[in-house]
Amino acid sequence: VAMGTLYNVAGTAITWLLSSSSGLWTVDSGGVYTNSVTAANFATAGVSLVAATHSWCVFNNKICFNPSDGVQKPWTWDGTAGAAGVIELNNAPLAYGRPTAYYAKLFLIEYAARDTIAWSEENDATTGYATGGFSNEWKLSQTGTAPLYAIQGTNEALYYFREQSIGAIRGAVNSDFVTSGTHDAISRTVGTLSPRGVAVSMDGLWFADAGGGVRYLPYGGTPAPVLPEGL
Repeated sequence: VAMGTLYNVAGTAITWLLSSSSGLWTVDSGGVYTNSVTAANFATAGVSLVAATHSWCVFNNKICFNPSDGVQKPWTWDGTAGAAGVIELNNAPLAYGRPTAYYAKLFLIEYAARDTIAWSEENDATTGYATGGFSNEWKLSQTGTAPLYAIQGTNEALYYFREQSIGAIRGAVNSDFVTSGTHDAISRTVGTLSPRGVAVSMDGLWFADAGGGVRYLPYGGTPAPVLPEGL
């Protein structure tokens, strides 16, 4: 239901595959597979293995997984074997789509309120959001009320995508972020329906628009089709 590579700060590359039946597998350079985190380990950690494609991102030397099923909360894995490396984000809301990082915080789209984003405390995915005395959430109603499909943090801004619009929020994420962050309406006609359809490059974002076409959004610019219409 997901696969990728975790490059940690020790310089180690961990190639992994997530199975909804048997847990997390790692693959060494010789092609040998190891069931590093078993289904029993997941049960011990209190995390359900969901038979759905998982969205994920790297955050603070860990992978944050989100099954986006409205039942299982996001969870993290630090690359180690056994149950101890898997942590359910109990303080986080149920989340939709792919998580992302911005200003060293983990950002999520709330599953039950698709116009709202929530975020963790700095470099700690287990705290923050709207529990434990925190108010780290923001209803993005300034530029529309349609549901959010994707968010993507970059060094330049936190981008958010609706079906027919794109916006960006700039500024440091602090206790005044909801009032101090500045909005920029990138597009009011182009967006995406794909929660995993946004890719980051050095100079901009690539994404699948609502019609299935590929578009490129340069930082500081506007989205343009990669191929002329009709091709």
